[in-house]
Amino acid sequence: MDLRDAGDFREDLYYRLNVASLEIPSLDQRKEDIPVLFTHFVDRAAQRFGRDTRPVPALLLQQLSMQSWPGNVRELQNAAERWALGLTIEQSGPVTETGDGTLDELVDSYERELIFAALKANNGHAEQTAAALGIPRKKLYLRMKKYGLERQTFLEG
Repeated sequence: MDLRDAGDFREDLYYRLNVASLEIPSLDQRKEDIPVLFTHFVDRAAQRFGRDTRPVPALLLQQLSMQSWPGNVRELQNAAERWALGLTIEQSGPVTETGDGTLDELVDSYERELIFAALKANNGHAEQTAAALGIPRKKLYLRMKKYGLERQTFLEG
């Protein structure tokens, strides 16, 4: 239902203004933008509050990329401002539901999500991904094999 159906908007004015409509995907639909946006918001907030910019750890960016953002960009901006002020960021945790499953299954699922997000953020570059995760490259390759993750899936084309 649009505004004219509700009777809140004059129909002739609606048609005059409705030249083009844009469908903007939610932040949850474009998770690859989260690290860039968060870092930008941190820099902007630090400047606004007259503080030194705190470096954002890669692991934090990966965790932020995996959580849900029902408040969209505004919620992410608020989290970045808290980070810039040295306050804690409330995180909703991994995307995986913690329903059924053993601890080992849940840990494997979480680890796979972290590796997936790191590979995506680093466009499939193993050395950069391993560095971002703080693990040796060989360990990354073993985990990728374990979880069936292929570098080619993440390479920019």
